[in-house]
Parts: sequence; C-alpha cells; structure tokens
Amino acid sequence: LAADSDSASVLLLLDLSAAFDTVNHCIVLDRLQNYFGISGQMLKWLGSYLSGRSLCVLHSNTFSKSCYVRYGVQQGFGHSPLLLSMYLAPCGQIMHSFGIAFHCYADDLQPNMQIVSISRSDQAKPEACPAALRSWLLSNFLLLNSAKTDITAIRPVISMITLFCLSIIVLFIAGKG
Repeated sequence: LAADSDSASVLLLLDLSAAFDTVNHCIVLDRLQNYFGISGQMLKWLGSYLSGRSLCVLHSNTFSKSCYVRYGVQQGFGHSPLLLSMYLAPCGQIMHSFGIAFHCYADDLQPNMQIVSISRSDQAKPEACPAALRSWLLSNFLLLNSAKTDITAIRPVISMITLFCLSIIVLFIAGKG
C-alpha cells in the first residue's frame, strides 16, 4: 500500500529471546480470560495444560531432582505459538496506539510504519514507541534478541538521516542504546 502511494515504509524485524521459555503461566491465563474472553471448560483445559509440569535434567546417566515449571510453553507443541501470540497481544495494542502496524507470529514481531513525508510528526511515532514497548516487554519478562533485530526501509529512497535515526531507535528497543 505504501509503495502504491509512492511513500516509504519502515519495517522492524524483532526477535524475542527465549520467548517460549519465559511465558508466565499466571499472566497468560489472566490474559486469555480478561483480554480474549476465554472462560469455563476451555480456560480450565488450558490451565491444566500449563500447570503441574515439572522437569529434570539427565547428565551422565543421572537425573537431577525434578523441579516445578511456572514459566514457558513447549515450543514444539501445536498450541504454543498461538498461546505466545495471545500473550503478546497487548504489545500490538501499544504499537497501534502510536499508529504503527504490527504483525506477529510466535516470537517474531514485525512492526511497520508508512512514512508519507519525513516530518517531525512522522519521526515522533517511532521515537515515542520504543520506551513504551521496552517497558511492556520487561514487565512481561521478555527481551529482544539484538542479534536478530533489524530495520528495513522500503521504497522510495529514504534519507540517510532518517534511516540513521530509525536505526538508533532499533538499538534502543533492543537494549543497546
């Protein structure tokens, strides 16, 4: 759509570090109930899936003592990407409040913004959003993987100054700024 109107788009490619391992069971169950309206037997079923799990480690043919798991969803299980996406839903709401579109699948976030002109108001959106986004991620036990965080400017030619400013914002979100 931005390319059709001859304006630029900026796409951030964000990857969350160990996102599947850090999902807080209490928070995700609360979010499922209060944010998505899941209740009754379905909420109980999801609660039973998350609760009562334990793990141990096998090293040199010896098992460690078992410990209770309060965080994380099994990455290979079919429902886990959906649970993680639901856990991340408020993150998208934050970005939308700044006029930034947002796509998510599992631990990959892709906020993008059309830039019609390079004005102060356009620059204010991505500059104001990182602090709110970073705060939300930290309060939900999530961190960005800075090695997999990238920024892409898509057509037309965007000024080097604007691209530099947006790169600084990405570094700030990723915790390097």
